Amino acid sequence: MNVDLKQVELWCNKWNMNIAPEKTETLLFSDNQQVPTQSLIYNNKVLKITTNKKILGINVDDKLSFEQHNTEKSKQSFKALSSLDRFLGKTNGVSQTLYMRLYKALVLPIMEYGTAATVTATDKATKELEPVQRSAMINAPGCLSSRSTVALEVLTNTLPLNIHMRMR
Repeated sequence: MNVDLKQVELWCNKWNMNIAPEKTETLLFSDNQQVPTQSLIYNNKVLKITTNKKILGINVDDKLSFEQHNTEKSKQSFKALSSLDRFLGKTNGVSQTLYMRLYKALVLPIMEYGTAATVTATDKATKELEPVQRSAMINAPGCLSSRSTVALEVLTNTLPLNIHMRMR
């Protein structure tokens, strides 16, 4: 990789481009569990090696498991759902249909963000995000927490999350 970095350095010098090595981080993807023993060097400076990097709002890790991304989306979704409930005043006077429309318009997009990039972790993401959707269905007027998730999905006319995520 250092040979390739040297080629990048030569290209940058030729075209009068600058890369700041002190701001540059490397994220290595490999089947091998070991971190390289040799440092990666650009412009005579050692590059920092990281195991996780946020790129356009998606937490990418060196194993491509997206665990941190899924956890973050779950927390953000629960926070948005909580805000929705506070705004509606615990659904006083709001129909079940309107509540679920608001959920699908305001909370579901948070859960969906990055789905196309995190396709390798769809099942894990779904398992982590299913409690958010179940909570939304329980909070909808006329729904009881004792009902099964499948019954709630039918009652609220909501597509199961695993199917929804695969379609995205």
